[in-house]
Amino acid sequence: MVKPSQTGLAFSHYRASLQPLDSPQPLTADQALAILCARDALHHALAAEPFLEAERLQRLHTLDAQLKRQGPRLERALELASYRDSLPAPPEGWWWYLDETQPPHPLNRYDWLWKGLTFGSWTVNLALLVNLASRFFSGGPDVAGAVAVILPSLLVLLQARSDLTEAGQKGFEKLLKRLRLPKVLHAEAKLLSSLLLFAGLLVFWFRLPDISSFYNRRGFDAHDAGKLNQAAADYKRAIALHPDNGKAHYNLVLCQA
Repeated sequence: MVKPSQTGLAFSHYRASLQPLDSPQPLTADQALAILCARDALHHALAAEPFLEAERLQRLHTLDAQLKRQGPRLERALELASYRDSLPAPPEGWWWYLDETQPPHPLNRYDWLWKGLTFGSWTVNLALLVNLASRFFSGGPDVAGAVAVILPSLLVLLQARSDLTEAGQKGFEKLLKRLRLPKVLHAEAKLLSSLLLFAGLLVFWFRLPDISSFYNRRGFDAHDAGKLNQAAADYKRAIALHPDNGKAHYNLVLCQA
């Protein structure tokens, strides 16, 4: 019995590793890594051969073409850039750079627009948050006001970190990858998160008249209890939140009389 050569075994291993690509099921990270390692093993086996026969070259071309066609699936299953950094030496094979060799998706042509809108919405969110915070704290420190501002502040800061820092961008990319969102939609997802935050802040903004009424009522209760300083602070905060609150203006005049 003829013992299979090292190159023959490497070919068989490479062909077997590509079998999951024939399935419609999502490729796992282990399966993707097995393909890359099998291709590495075949590369080293072929490098040790004195020459490459035409039959083997044709077989290699067919298998590599299959791998290249399925490059996007491999990219979705494995963060290739991270694995390249983990290798002891920069990889030589093109298969380790499938994420950089894939043709640009038609949706990617608008990424510059989505990124610009994301940055613009972040600026608007920050300005809106500063305005809200200044209104809540206009009458001095207040627990209820601090609680109302803390959550949107944290969300805006998290958004700023994910948009403006390298660590934040990588963290957000990993989150989207865990959610199995295609990379081609990552720019749109970032814009959507910014718009959702803007919508939340806008709802908060339109509820300011109701919050102003709450502070006016609280000031009225403090006034009845003889706590004039507290009442004046609540009235001022009610007016800062909603300048058209006529009751708060009237009550502040009575409190200061």
